[in-house]
Amino acid sequence: MPRKGNSGRKKGSTSCIRVSLKELNNLLSDNATVFVNKRWAEQVGVSVRYEAVSMEGEPVYSTPQNIADDSQLVDVRINNLADEVEESVEVKAVDLTTDTAEVIDW
Repeated sequence: MPRKGNSGRKKGSTSCIRVSLKELNNLLSDNATVFVNKRWAEQVGVSVRYEAVSMEGEPVYSTPQNIADDSQLVDVRINNLADEVEESVEVKAVDLTTDTAEVIDW
């Protein structure tokens, strides 16, 4: 099944940034937990500890109530499909065998 067109990382965006250790030490306590890139942590020999956390950063535990809440079925109804307007799309053919650079203006 193909992915949605707008999924994934956008062109030009970055997943990581560089921050000096001095700046991190000024901001964080000695017991602070810091998120780092998994591949980097494995390469430098950092022990990797996995823990599930909520969007607020709090630990998540499996409880019967949590499992019951996550297993609830949701009824979705779509109304007014007849009111949707069909849009047209213009397609331009491009010959990829030529060596000239062609700019496609989106």
